[in-house]
Amino acid sequence: MSEGQDYSTRLELGTSLIRKDMDDGILVVQGVIGEDYAVALGREVRDIIRTRGRAPLKVALFSGGGGVYPAFYLYDTLRNYSEAVGEVTVVVSGIAASAAAGIILQAGDHRQATARTRFMLHEVGTWFTHGTMIASSAAEDSTREMKLLQGMICDILGDKTNRDAEYWQEAVRRRDVWYSADEAIELGLIDSIVANGEGMPTAMGILSHKKWLP
Repeated sequence: MSEGQDYSTRLELGTSLIRKDMDDGILVVQGVIGEDYAVALGREVRDIIRTRGRAPLKVALFSGGGGVYPAFYLYDTLRNYSEAVGEVTVVVSGIAASAAAGIILQAGDHRQATARTRFMLHEVGTWFTHGTMIASSAAEDSTREMKLLQGMICDILGDKTNRDAEYWQEAVRRRDVWYSADEAIELGLIDSIVANGEGMPTAMGILSHKKWLP
């Protein structure tokens, strides 16, 4: 239910790009959503508020998912921003899968995606170290927690989409389910499809800085 990500590379290679995006009111969320990464993104949101005050926030999302708890942290951060500071628009390009699709994307007041974006949802899972013995009672506790988390995600989807929580519980049972952008519109996973680059940082914040080009 939790998976890490090395945040040092983001700091070393992209600090000036992150700063530029933040000054423009853009939060770039890419890759695996782990605890350290979620905390760093939360700090970026607070910096955006200090810099821009009451203003809309755009979230550029490209993620195959990650930890459920970090994703809920980001969800609450974005919903708090929406309620206290300004509207949140989440724009997906490439992929939004797992916790990125079922939790973070759904935090947006406006949810958009490019036409070629793919979406994937599945049941909450966890990882056990190979060869590690797990007591039956511990397994029961883990299963109970996963079912609770699954219910929380499906409640969010039931509130935000055109299908109720029970639909999503059945849709993801024992399998991964994939959707195109058009299918995501029909189900209410997103609100609209946007043209490539529309409302997004140029090449996700890179091409707007000529010094980063060859």
